[in-house]
Amino acid sequence: MNIKDFYLVNALMDEMNDMIFVVKVENKTDFIYDYLNCAALNGAGMTENIIGKSVRETFPNERGEFLYNQYKEVVTSRETLVFESVYFSPLRKKHYFETKLIPFFNDKKECTQVVEIVKDMTKEKWLYEDVKCTWDRYNESKSRYLSLFHHNPDPFFSIDSDGCIANVNVEAENITGYHFKDLIGNAFHSLIAEEDRYTFKELFRNALSGNIQSSNLVIFDKTGDRIKVALKVIPVFFDEEIIAMDGILKVITNDKERIESM
Repeated sequence: MNIKDFYLVNALMDEMNDMIFVVKVENKTDFIYDYLNCAALNGAGMTENIIGKSVRETFPNERGEFLYNQYKEVVTSRETLVFESVYFSPLRKKHYFETKLIPFFNDKKECTQVVEIVKDMTKEKWLYEDVKCTWDRYNESKSRYLSLFHHNPDPFFSIDSDGCIANVNVEAENITGYHFKDLIGNAFHSLIAEEDRYTFKELFRNALSGNIQSSNLVIFDKTGDRIKVALKVIPVFFDEEIIAMDGILKVITNDKERIESM
């Protein structure tokens, strides 16, 4: 490599966001820092004083021993090695890194240098952990919700934000006479008597604002009989957003007495 190419390569590496270290291999077992780019100076808290020092001199602790063994493995295997590591900041916050060690060889096929490229994965890991935590909380909430849903003694409808039935429990099947497959996907107001549909739409609209709503309505069962019920609509929240509505019915005629068809 001529001097012009050397400076060009250095300039390019200094523009990279990943931390780059060039380590010179001596006697196959000594690893001496030969170069580090600007990202390494800024991100790893290093100075150019490490140039000319061995890995063990630079890190006289477990980290140095770990890095030494990784370099040695690369020289021995003659293959690129990728590994992840975790370090704690002075404030005890976890920081995650992905490191790639790439061996370089001379004309005699001897490994003379190892280039270490360190990518800071902290933001990606923190985001992943946040998503995983949210997902775990969602699944936990969902399990509790489904248990309450299916074991509720009252007819229970899960209604999406468009007003369509997303799920029902057994009691909802019993009161309407419909199988759950015939209910899911249909508009909830299709079960409601014509004269009460406007009341339901207003009730549902207000519930979408986050308020529990209730009203007495008349619904139809599968045979066309009318049933007077008290309907309560409860917004379901997750992470402060409404994701669905629970519709709970209570029959308010004696012994589930049907109101004669009009």
